[in-house]
Amino acid sequence: MKKLSQQQALKLAVDTLMASGGFFGGNTMSSSTFTWNNSFVHFVPIIFPKAVSLTSIQYSITSGSFTGKLGIYSANSNGSPDSLEVESALQSSIGTGYYSAGISTTAVAANTLYWLAIAQGDTSSSVGLRAMKNDAQGGNYVYITDISNFNALQIRTSVQVGTDTALPTTITTSELESLYGLHPMMGVGF
Repeated sequence: MKKLSQQQALKLAVDTLMASGGFFGGNTMSSSTFTWNNSFVHFVPIIFPKAVSLTSIQYSITSGSFTGKLGIYSANSNGSPDSLEVESALQSSIGTGYYSAGISTTAVAANTLYWLAIAQGDTSSSVGLRAMKNDAQGGNYVYITDISNFNALQIRTSVQVGTDTALPTTITTSELESLYGLHPMMGVGF
């Protein structure tokens, strides 16, 4: 049996990339919870260090049950979420735990900004997701209205879209807002 080099072993062991880590600051899990009970689409930035084919979107529910949609958006020339690349099938009443929602295999380019999206469906019950650690988010890519709200940590749609059926296929900059809060901890599998 051939012994693998450390680099080969690491390559085989890594199959998930955390969103909002790496280029965007820390990747430490928080004991805090990202909680919401609306149908806004929340976005988390991600850049891939090499071209890969994605097969899943991963997340962790800490409380409640989730119905809604997960997706990946490309970025426009200004860097904001733009076009829906792929979305998951409806996640129906998924309870507490770690989940990997399968998506159609989707190729992404290296060193290119994408956005993971998560939206609760038409239900209004509170859902809690594990959050990225607050003090490790200093480098996150966010829009702000002025320097006084430099600690804004979320970007989301400004209108509730009711997403039991589908995520919006395109997002315009005028449909986005930033606000202070935690980022949901999300990742992608390949």
